[in-house]
Amino acid sequence: MIQFIPSPNFSSRGSLKPEVIVLHIMLGSMGGTIEWFKQRRSQVSSHYLVAKDGRVVQMVRDNHTAWHAGKIVEPSNRAIMLLKKQGQRYINPNLYSLGIECEAKAGETWTPKQMDALVELVKMIGKKYQMSLDKDHIITHRDITRHKPDMEKWYQEVMRRVQRKEREKEDNSSEEKEAIKRQIIDLLNKL
Repeated sequence: MIQFIPSPNFSSRGSLKPEVIVLHIMLGSMGGTIEWFKQRRSQVSSHYLVAKDGRVVQMVRDNHTAWHAGKIVEPSNRAIMLLKKQGQRYINPNLYSLGIECEAKAGETWTPKQMDALVELVKMIGKKYQMSLDKDHIITHRDITRHKPDMEKWYQEVMRRVQRKEREKEDNSSEEKEAIKRQIIDLLNKL
């Protein structure tokens, strides 16, 4: 179950809908991040937070813009492919993304419960917004702003698990279709 703890730091998304998931590292504790995001003076927030123990907290509703990744500095090739532009200027990615903060410090290992919760959250978001769960729709904060902490190792593991779950879903769907097909053939043979 996702607990909602509101942050005052959000704005309108306008007519844009979530198209991208941006993964972040908290660089602190879950409790400290929640308290920081609850303060208006912090001027930062994220839609979701995933704790080491697997708890998930939502602080900004999906239909609002959280303030998690607005400044674009030396974006990666992965980010350049999906960042929107208006003329020569980038559009603030907060307007069309959902931010997920993961409790960790640079170099720390994520717990299995945390990784499982994150993968399930990403899958839920993908399903809700009919978003492909691939590298064109899931990026890290460092992809947008180069000086942010490196989380490539974690990112690769998240992508591996999410895509494995997607393949399993497709395999199950194929098996279900084959079972239905066999039932239809059996029924037709009885006629």
